[in-house]
Amino acid sequence: MRLKVIAHKAVPKRPGRSEPRVRKRRPKIYPLMTKSRHELRKQLQTALLISVSAFFGAI
Repeated sequence: MRLKVIAHKAVPKRPGRSEPRVRKRRPKIYPLMTKSRHELRKQLQTALLISVSAFFGAI
């Protein structure tokens, strides 16, 4: 019953407001990809090689 009453109420005009007020992107735990895929792969491989060589160099 109350829902019908609420649904029939008109929303007043509110100057300066624009709808819909939503977020453009959903929050994610990963950063945005700002470099090309090729550059990022190369960077990842370099970091992996450095960590592997550091691991085996420590033995």
